[in-house]
Amino acid sequence: MTRSVLVDTSFLVALFNARDVHHQRAAEIHRELEESGVYLIIPDVVVNESLAVLQRRLKERGDRESFRPLARKIVKLWERDRVFFILLP
Repeated sequence: MTRSVLVDTSFLVALFNARDVHHQRAAEIHRELEESGVYLIIPDVVVNESLAVLQRRLKERGDRESFRPLARKIVKLWERDRVFFILLP
């Protein structure tokens, strides 16, 4: 049986933003999940919100160049893990 965990925006932002106060812990958790073979379930709205938050924070500190590499890292998660889409009627 495959094990998986649902992640939220706070986790993704902390994982990919080295200046986030929770970055170290998010990186540790991510490493532990990978080592245990646990897949991340990432709702599409979480991906969108994470990208928006990262872009805003980088813009606020005058670091627009870092956004594209960080966005690519989030996209790489899609290759390994599961992104699901919420479709509303």
